Amino acid sequence: GIKKVAQAITWNISPNPNNGVFELTLDAGNNMNGEIVVTDIRGRIVDSQKLEASGFFQTTLNLSNLSKGFYILQLRTEDGIASKKISIQ
Repeated sequence: GIKKVAQAITWNISPNPNNGVFELTLDAGNNMNGEIVVTDIRGRIVDSQKLEASGFFQTTLNLSNLSKGFYILQLRTEDGIASKKISIQ
């Protein structure tokens, strides 16, 4: 089964709530490969991009084309999935 890795890494979304543009920062430790996936609350993928991080990683995501509401941002790696809810206002 898929195990959660939220406790294994430190990551943050800022600001949250936001207008669709926000920064994702994470401390990947040695290496983290996978993808950043954003889904709506029904689980449909609305955005995804490759994640290749080593150590401290920072990226800006622009989802300002999405409707206002709640979304789930997932870090999907070989170790599992970590997710956070984001609010676009």
